[in-house]
Amino acid sequence: MGGRVVKDKINFDTIAGWITQCETHHGVACRPWSTETPQLIRLIDVHARVTVTYQLGMEYLCLSYVWGDVKQKGHRLGEPIRQLPATLEDAITVVKALGKQYLWVDSVCIDQHNNPHKEDQIRRMDYIYLGAWATIVALGGDSADSGLARISHNQTLVSQTAFKTGDASVVSLFPTLQQQINQSKWGKRAWTLQEGQLSRRCLYFTPHQVYFECRA
Repeated sequence: MGGRVVKDKINFDTIAGWITQCETHHGVACRPWSTETPQLIRLIDVHARVTVTYQLGMEYLCLSYVWGDVKQKGHRLGEPIRQLPATLEDAITVVKALGKQYLWVDSVCIDQHNNPHKEDQIRRMDYIYLGAWATIVALGGDSADSGLARISHNQTLVSQTAFKTGDASVVSLFPTLQQQINQSKWGKRAWTLQEGQLSRRCLYFTPHQVYFECRA
């Protein structure tokens, strides 16, 4: 059985390469849905750290995570975004590292103080995830404060065992993606699991490694 060496530090060039291969070869199966719905949502501009209104052609990533018991401050359109819980801050780091500018996160992009806006956005949730360039899945955490595994200092990494015997290199195998999902709190919640199923492409961050999955 073959294995591969997984380094502790994430190589974002590799991740970008996975998505480029998907964009180049997989066609409509993995293409984000283009509808009028995204034009009615807000996004985080990760560089300016403000919420902006979606404009046609904006490529954005979504975050799928477990809130837990963390109380999150709501944000109004155009309001400066101060410090966010660790998982959200790490997602911003990922968006920047992939060379993108926009991120959708429920707690920030839905006005938590405005019930009509909240109800309207919840009804659009399926199209929001269907329209994302990719979805960042916080598979290794159980709250918004957990951070993204392999990005945050909040989580302990599971390092791969590797050694040489003669001319051969031997490495331990990590769990499959499905095993990771089954063992996670994220995978036991219907709401978050649905977000992953709707997304055209997902990047799953776990203490073991980053997994990529698309619809092809």
